[in-house]
Amino acid sequence: MQLNFKILSVVSLAVVLVQPVTACLQAHAYMSNCVFAGDCLSVQVWDNGNKACDVTKCQNLASQDTVYSFDCGNNYKLDVTGNAANAVITNTAGTFQLENIDTHHSSFVCGNFGDAAEIHGTEFETVFSDHSGCAGFDDPVLCDFGTFC
Repeated sequence: MQLNFKILSVVSLAVVLVQPVTACLQAHAYMSNCVFAGDCLSVQVWDNGNKACDVTKCQNLASQDTVYSFDCGNNYKLDVTGNAANAVITNTAGTFQLENIDTHHSSFVCGNFGDAAEIHGTEFETVFSDHSGCAGFDDPVLCDFGTFC
């Protein structure tokens, strides 16, 4: 009888080990576009409430088709497109298209030609969640155009 219990325990443990691990992936992205300062994207990613990625990348003359790719280390890779409106995370558990749960944009003065004219830039902010495994976690919130929350 004791041998059957040990076999059942090993089988139960094996079943638990092959079950897919469901994590809660969430992100905040802030993008600032300005012809003089470049186009910068800052992203934070949380996995089960733990910060997994905190990165910034700038490039000149980005468009909504520009793909910002980040290697965050710790086996996290991130692609953000559409002026920070779309995010895909790849980690050891797979590739996840995050849901855009809230977004906004605004314009700001990023330069001028003396008294002649102001140059306006655009900023975008988006928060994301994959909603799988996120029970017990609050959705991320916008940070009033803060680069990082």
